[in-house]
Amino acid sequence: PPLLAVKIASIIFATAVIFFFYFFLKRWQIRWPLFYTLILLSIPAFVFRINLAKAGPLSIIVLLIALSLIWQKRYWALGILSFFYVWLHGGWGLMIILAACAIISDLLINKWALKRINWKLIATVTIGLTAGLIINPSFPNNLQFYWEQVVQIGLINYQGIVAVGVEWYPMKITDFLTTNVLGWILTIGTFSVFLWRVKTGGATVNKEKFKQILTLYIFSGLLAVMTLKSMRFIEYFAPFFILANAFLLDFSLPQNFSPRDEIKKFWKKNAVNKIIVSYLLITWLVVFIGKNIELRDFTVKGFSWQYLAGASEWLKQNTPERSLIFHTQWSDWPMLFYHNSNNVYTAGMDPTFFYRYDQELYKTWVTIGARQETKPEEKIKNDFGTNILLLKLTEKKLLEQIEKNPQFVLKYEDKEAKIFEIQ
Repeated sequence: PPLLAVKIASIIFATAVIFFFYFFLKRWQIRWPLFYTLILLSIPAFVFRINLAKAGPLSIIVLLIALSLIWQKRYWALGILSFFYVWLHGGWGLMIILAACAIISDLLINKWALKRINWKLIATVTIGLTAGLIINPSFPNNLQFYWEQVVQIGLINYQGIVAVGVEWYPMKITDFLTTNVLGWILTIGTFSVFLWRVKTGGATVNKEKFKQILTLYIFSGLLAVMTLKSMRFIEYFAPFFILANAFLLDFSLPQNFSPRDEIKKFWKKNAVNKIIVSYLLITWLVVFIGKNIELRDFTVKGFSWQYLAGASEWLKQNTPERSLIFHTQWSDWPMLFYHNSNNVYTAGMDPTFFYRYDQELYKTWVTIGARQETKPEEKIKNDFGTNILLLKLTEKKLLEQIEKNPQFVLKYEDKEAKIFEIQ
């Protein structure tokens, strides 16, 4: 069954990205990979995003593989990966940003020696992505789609005009900090160790290692800005932010450093140290468990997969195929479409496509939903070309207006929705 397949795929994708994160650390010989993986799993917003029925986790995996290929200078493989990234996920533009971060870090290490610009990397990513766009079953329509999705929705973002999904709205600074408590504690600890090593002269300069660290920090810094603009990017920011700290901490600590031995020494010194260690351990457990319980409580309060199934079935049986159904909330489209793909609907995901297609028609749709039209039947019939209206019982004010209008005849009713026909 499709819903079962979606659930299984979501579990596989979410699990895969955690494994790739862990083995990425192992591949680059970063100590204590499990520790950093557990910190990543303590970020509820990240865990929530990777468990959605989307290909987001696969996009993160592609970026991790791409970063390894960049550092290994395996350009042919990177070009092929870039090609398929376009086919896989709409976030392929992040490949350009990642490559740019690698080039900038290289320039910083080499004191902006422009002759050191990695033209092979630029050419590889550009050719791979361009080929993926052109050698594409959706070409040339995909170019218009990406213009709308990447530029208009992703970069410009009409959140002040269009009621877009919550993921496109900015993340509050307080939420940005509190959702990643352990990550920020790790950051403070990492920079403290790094500055101490620099001050004591213990940090040995390794250009390649430092380029990797710079790349990760520049990339995660840009992702942080993107997250503050649109909270959906937390799924990208979180893993690369943790990776940046992991690489810097590994770079800063002596090779013979053993956390277990140091904690034992610290523990044995006096009673105060025992209290400190116990407090830190308990705090970590409370935050880790608490955040995951919070996430679980949020996710179990979902909606039934049978939501709007009755109304959808009635529409399927009683309206012509491909006829338009007028509804006022775009977020209802996924369930309507899932239960009934015979009809078409006024608005789906993302409503910015609707706004960009016809701004005046979009405004009319909004005013009808907001009960600002005195004769909604005329607008629905003449402007939208349909005589079928679906309203949920939760749309009480609009429902009250429609039920008082003799032009709307009730055709179907259940505990979730009502369907009206315009005479």
